[in-house]
Amino acid sequence: MRPAILFLILGLSPQASSEETAAFLKLQSGARSIGLAEAFTAVADDLNAQALNPGGLAQLKAREAGFSHAELFAETKLDSLGYAHPLPGSRGTLAAGLLRLSHGSVVSRDASGKVTGSFEASDTALQAGWAGGLSGIGMIGLNVKYIESRLAYATARGVAFDLGLLRLGKGAWSWGAAVQNLGSGLRYAERRESLPLAVAAGAAVRLGGGLLLAGELRARPKTGGISAGIGTEYGVLPNFTVRGGYRSAMDRSSIGGSAAPISGLGLGFGIRVRKAAIDYAITPQGELGQAQRLSVSTRF
Repeated sequence: MRPAILFLILGLSPQASSEETAAFLKLQSGARSIGLAEAFTAVADDLNAQALNPGGLAQLKAREAGFSHAELFAETKLDSLGYAHPLPGSRGTLAAGLLRLSHGSVVSRDASGKVTGSFEASDTALQAGWAGGLSGIGMIGLNVKYIESRLAYATARGVAFDLGLLRLGKGAWSWGAAVQNLGSGLRYAERRESLPLAVAAGAAVRLGGGLLLAGELRARPKTGGISAGIGTEYGVLPNFTVRGGYRSAMDRSSIGGSAAPISGLGLGFGIRVRKAAIDYAITPQGELGQAQRLSVSTRF
């Protein structure tokens, strides 16, 4: 059985519940991947690979550390820290990361709508991953996540797994597949809710002149959502890169099972100074404003 098909079967296995929690795991923190309209599964050549396709970590030839900050909506902020360490010989690459979504102070109201106070809400994921190469298959990776969700005085915890496969083809082509957020879900009091399971597959090609083209399909089996994205990256100067892409999606509505189109534009750029890189991305969101991300990383 082909490895990519195996990954898709694992991700499409039926689950007991269609309700999801820990929606912050759907968010991508890296500015570079957002600039490519999230079409990163077949690229996966930097620290972002840990969350999006852990198999890509095996491409790293040097240690890499990075930080990312995102300004989302209604004072919501997404921050991440990461570190990857290639091991000597052919023992693969280890990685560790922290992802945190802060909702700030949330106003609480009683049944009549009167303000009764405020409370804090946040979501956190601690990650540890490994990737290595297998002869005849490609690069495979595993990422383990410890998840904690806090809402006022209530806390839910759980564990999830990501699987990734990356294969470099002849010439400048690469193919990737990933399954994200495999796990039993988070328990809130007496109720357990599922994690946002996702299955992705994509292809990328690096052309002459510093041009990268990438495409990806992503499915969410529990909700019936599916999206397609295409992104491009072009090195205008040796140390300056521009990015752009578009993602269209069909999310299955909970009312009547109808499909509603959702689309997104990703734009960004990257600046490299010696071994350090600064990446920025912006995603227009119509009446909601704009979501912005800034990432800083270095290899050593």
